[in-house]
Amino acid sequence: MEFDEIVVKESPGLCRCCLSEGCYKDLGTEYTWMDDTEIYADMLLECFDISISQHNEGPNGPNRLICEVCITRLRDASNFKKQVLASEKKCVDMIGRGAFKPKAKP
Repeated sequence: MEFDEIVVKESPGLCRCCLSEGCYKDLGTEYTWMDDTEIYADMLLECFDISISQHNEGPNGPNRLICEVCITRLRDASNFKKQVLASEKKCVDMIGRGAFKPKAKP
């Protein structure tokens, strides 16, 4: 990360997902974590169909912030959704190919 990309806030912000106070990341900014690009606002929308509104008069001004705890939970939820969708697709494909055989009756 280049130094000109770092944004320092003068006062703690408020996480828009859990309302805890601290110095947090912006929901709309692109970040890289373990070689993956993340935009937390997009992840919230894709995973839960939730759009976090932006208000100039809020506690963070126009900023929409998220804390590290909520980021971790969001990553887990996003990964779980991807896992379920991939498993469902694989199961449907296997059923379509006749990969599952009925159990023999005793």
